[in-house]
Amino acid sequence: MSDIIWGDRKVGSTAAVNEEEGLVILADVPDWVRTPPELGSTQLRVIKAYMRSCPCGGSHQSKTFDLEGDKLHVSECHARGFLWWK
Repeated sequence: MSDIIWGDRKVGSTAAVNEEEGLVILADVPDWVRTPPELGSTQLRVIKAYMRSCPCGGSHQSKTFDLEGDKLHVSECHARGFLWWK
């Protein structure tokens, strides 16, 4: 077993579920995220979390995470899901 336990979570949730290990992980801000397959399925450390105008263009705020490396960000949009952007 690795030092990092991965879990899947839904937008806005503080609980991530790892079905393989039978675990629920509670964290408002994750330490790490995994990019979707279209972006290479890489594992990136979260370096900052904050609220901002949602990148979807709507009039709402979204929780946004700045990630290590190539200036990649991910926002939790309640209308469109996880939005990945540079």
